[in-house]
Amino acid sequence: MKPTLSQSTHATDVEIGAAIRHYRKQAGVSQEAVATALGITFQQVQKYENGVNRVAVSTLIRICHFLGISPMNVIGSFFEGEFAEPAPFSRMALRLAEAEQRLADVRAIVFPKARPVVTGMDMSSRQDMTTFRLPQ
Repeated sequence: MKPTLSQSTHATDVEIGAAIRHYRKQAGVSQEAVATALGITFQQVQKYENGVNRVAVSTLIRICHFLGISPMNVIGSFFEGEFAEPAPFSRMALRLAEAEQRLADVRAIVFPKARPVVTGMDMSSRQDMTTFRLPQ
């Protein structure tokens, strides 16, 4: 049975959102940074990335410009084959991105005051680490 227009449109929105999330993460940019650049809330960016809200073409162009990519990076896959059904890779990428977001949410709850790990520390001059204390 052929999908209805609303079903295929939703699948399209989800795939476009997954592509936006993929390129945003690849650029190392937070949802908040994208939102600030667009003058919207980070929750709106989340809705775009989850396919809950459709991304207007003008907004897609602004997002792509901010991420330093072409809009064709996001929508190009629609011109390569079947339009209505997202590619299996896109569905898998979306599920992975959702899992990563859930994991980050859990970490924020479990470790609310976690600080980034310092890398590149010269261990040859290290002090006794038993006296090391985290800031309160």
